[in-house]
Amino acid sequence: MKISENRSKLAALAAATLVAAALALVVAGFTQQAVAQNPSGGNSGNFFAVGGFTLTGMDTAGITHVAFAAQTFNNGGSAHGYVVQETTMGVRSGPVTCLKVESNNTQATVVWTVVQSNIANDSKVPRSFEVIDNGDPSALNTSMDMYKDRGTDNNCGTDGNGTFEPLVRGNIVVSP
Repeated sequence: MKISENRSKLAALAAATLVAAALALVVAGFTQQAVAQNPSGGNSGNFFAVGGFTLTGMDTAGITHVAFAAQTFNNGGSAHGYVVQETTMGVRSGPVTCLKVESNNTQATVVWTVVQSNIANDSKVPRSFEVIDNGDPSALNTSMDMYKDRGTDNNCGTDGNGTFEPLVRGNIVVSP
């Protein structure tokens, strides 16, 4: 009886090892494929910016949480994505209409249109914000990334106006 118990344990161990090896091969294949698709080190003209974070809510718009994902092909071209902003007055969301990643590849401007909102007089208006990706959050879950809401400005480039605020927690990634 002990022999049959040991055989089933060995079979389970062998199966687990085979599954782990297969998974490693699949992940390695995807990693090599991604590298092979962009050998120029990120200069393909296809950009994205993504983030989810908490703010103090102390800015003039009272924004407390933001989640967004935006991508574009041929920087400044057709953009896709979605934004959700939670404010002290309610929640608004809508599709991304423009993404512009600056030449330093760490700063981006996102323009979007509010299509859903429980904030008065807020539907169907354009909005925009700028983000700066200053790397990964530290072990203490603090982020050096920055966010600046630009209200209803629909210019798809940095404006040099206003003040960036640091994230309370979360992360922003801007990538070529």
